[in-house]
Amino acid sequence: MTIVTRTDFPRKVKEVENFWIPMSDGVKLAARMFIPTDAEKNPVPAVLEYLPYRKRDGTHVRDALTHPYLAGHGYAAIRVDMRGNGDSDGLMQDEYTKQEQDDALEVIAWIARQKWCTGKVGMFGISWGGFNALQVAARKPPAKAQRPRVLVALGWILFAAVLAVVVGAYALSEQVMEEFPIHNNQLQSPATIVVILP
Repeated sequence: MTIVTRTDFPRKVKEVENFWIPMSDGVKLAARMFIPTDAEKNPVPAVLEYLPYRKRDGTHVRDALTHPYLAGHGYAAIRVDMRGNGDSDGLMQDEYTKQEQDDALEVIAWIARQKWCTGKVGMFGISWGGFNALQVAARKPPAKAQRPRVLVALGWILFAAVLAVVVGAYALSEQVMEEFPIHNNQLQSPATIVVILP
């Protein structure tokens, strides 16, 4: 099977490499976004990936494959460095803290207020991002869909299935695997994958 990185999508995509999301205590969180070019006129739902793994280098290559795919299918795909990580201000005290969740709630509220967003914000993630997506969903932020659809899966290979659900293809098929931008040699480690759809 030949794996091809897909770059032709139903919607044209632009990247905003770095912007800041202000927190109520004055801390600014660094974010990167891929978004349909017409989202200002035709607002889209957003999906958030919220991680400590430095968007500028730690997950840069993977993000440059996954996030444009989501944006090309009608989502604002936003990758945020957690407080005290990457380019974000502040200090991270520990993993999975109330502060981490509080910041995520503020990020979701900020995204929902933007004119390019429909007000619906979902989260997705692998491993840390999956766990914090579940923790934040349990806090029931108002910008989430009234009845969010949640998928939890084990294994990197199922990330393709998660992405297929996000873009509306509800079955994992060989075609999805061929079009999915992650190569087989990168799909090795088990992880928790969570998608909470807007």
